[in-house]
Amino acid sequence: DQLADIVDPLQVFPGERANYGSNSMAVAGAIIEQQAGEGFEAYLKRRLLDPLDMNNTSFNPTAAEVSRMGPVYINLFGRWSPFVTPPNPDATNLNPALAAGLYGTIDDYARFLLMFRNQGRYFGNQILSEDSIETIRTNQIGDITFVGLVGAGTSTRYGLGCWLDQVQENGVASFVSSTGFAGTYPWYDEVNDLAGIFFIQVSLTGGTDT
Repeated sequence: DQLADIVDPLQVFPGERANYGSNSMAVAGAIIEQQAGEGFEAYLKRRLLDPLDMNNTSFNPTAAEVSRMGPVYINLFGRWSPFVTPPNPDATNLNPALAAGLYGTIDDYARFLLMFRNQGRYFGNQILSEDSIETIRTNQIGDITFVGLVGAGTSTRYGLGCWLDQVQENGVASFVSSTGFAGTYPWYDEVNDLAGIFFIQVSLTGGTDT
């Protein structure tokens, strides 16, 4: 509802340009809620987190989980400032920020990457279909102009929530990644059969990523 008030008129007609931003995730989450008939976090927990044993991942971490969070700082224009502020513990966040509000552990994320590497399977259970994994790794924006983190007028390839760093002849990426603004870097490399995640502090000097 909040987004609907600021998108009229549209900046561009759908299909003319791809814009990177958190609002896209919010719209996708709203569509999921309408189709599933439940809140996004409840759906995510039932459909993904519980089957993957991601027991330390939530939009509403407990007090014990908040106490384990490490600080994330960025150097913005010569001054170090905290970038990620831990949420109030045991709070009930009914409107989570889908693009930047999920808290978890590196072990939990590794379970997700293991499922992704295994074509949607996790210890014998098919969590996502093989077709879904392939769709995630397929260019969703074609050759249209991409605007956002890479700058206006730059051509790039983007799947469903991830960058397509290396694409095969069949159009499916063999290497995908999903860089976070503060330095989190998960990736999957099909050729070398590797998946992993880096937790990195990002230094912003003079407003540019160094």
